[in-house]
Amino acid sequence: MRVISGKYKNRILKSLKGEAVRPTTSYVKKSIFDTLRVFEEKKVLDLFSGIGSLGIESLSRGAKEVVFVEKNRKVSKILLHNLDSICLGDSFQVFHQDVNIFFANNNDLYDIVFADPPYGLYEFNALKYKVCKLLRYGGIFCMEQRIDKTTNFDGVKVKQYGNTQVLIWEKKKK
Repeated sequence: MRVISGKYKNRILKSLKGEAVRPTTSYVKKSIFDTLRVFEEKKVLDLFSGIGSLGIESLSRGAKEVVFVEKNRKVSKILLHNLDSICLGDSFQVFHQDVNIFFANNNDLYDIVFADPPYGLYEFNALKYKVCKLLRYGGIFCMEQRIDKTTNFDGVKVKQYGNTQVLIWEKKKK
């Protein structure tokens, strides 16, 4: 697993063997970042951050700050290692807690929110409802999940890669 572009291009991310993490594949990550494009001066929230692949890629591409939320302590140690070895000097915070606790205790606003929860743990629309409160107008919510052909994702850009589905939604003013 590597950083694919920006100031940390080709830096290697340490990972964890087993089922504790399922890092976004390079192909899917490249597609997400090519779609979203602009990260300069953005405040990014990386939910279920795992080893930090999406958040570190955001910092590499110029995000002004990334907040990582990962509840698994073992995985968080790898995340902290990756941040300390790659992103020194960048602005980031790591919260070692469940995302529901984070939602309950956080009022900050973000420009981009990533979510890559364990497959089947969260339904997109339910998580979008919670994320919406933390997203600026014009902000983007991007979630990776197992393909769901049964749900209507109104106003959502849907991309499919094998068994993976990436959902991208923009918060617009009413």
